[in-house]
Amino acid sequence: MINICAEVSHVKAALHCKIEENKRFRYSIGVLIVVVVAMGIFMYVGVQR
Repeated sequence: MINICAEVSHVKAALHCKIEENKRFRYSIGVLIVVVVAMGIFMYVGVQR
């Protein structure tokens, strides 16, 4: 019984770590998209002038 509890807590910890990793990954992807879009807008404005 105690062993199962330990296993569950270990899985929970691993899952939490994975979620945090995922958040960081999503954040960096979001920043990348924003930068690319900003570059695109600057290029577009530059072409218009």
